[in-house]
Amino acid sequence: MRRRPTAIGISALILMTTLVAPAALRPIPAQAAPTMAYNIINSGLVSEFLVPLTAGRRVTFETRNLSPNSDPVLHLLSLSGTQVAVDDNGAGGTAARLSYTPFHTDSYRVILRARTSLTPGTADLFKDGTLFAGAVPFAGLRLYLSGLRSNEAIETVRLPGGAGPVHVLYVLATDGLGISARAY
Repeated sequence: MRRRPTAIGISALILMTTLVAPAALRPIPAQAAPTMAYNIINSGLVSEFLVPLTAGRRVTFETRNLSPNSDPVLHLLSLSGTQVAVDDNGAGGTAARLSYTPFHTDSYRVILRARTSLTPGTADLFKDGTLFAGAVPFAGLRLYLSGLRSNEAIETVRLPGGAGPVHVLYVLATDGLGISARAY
């Protein structure tokens, strides 16, 4: 069953969505005005890693060896989708570093995305000073949706025949940095 992010009595949502590759966006006239649908083509990759963490043991994730002109953001989410840590530029320059001490032993999602649609790239991801994943691609396409009504559903639609990867939507906080919801 697909979960959909819903508007919660706010006037706008910022979405970061991922498919598989760099960004192009074409507005498509929708059936009923004033709604506008978008065809997202090659939006870019937001990388996710499922990582087991131990209660009481501090962990640090950091990006290094960034590709030119890139600006990564690191997020750490619980399995329920609650963001427990986020960082942008904490490792100097545009590199990101976040630290967290979990209260419970469990798996968490490490998410690596671009700060804006114009700052994709690659980075080496380190965990506690040791290379965790090399040359990790990151991007994402930000969509700004306004005029949403309370409890209005947002979803993506696969290509005909169901081709392509699973779509994941990240609803960003109003500051454009934190993730307030994750859905697929």
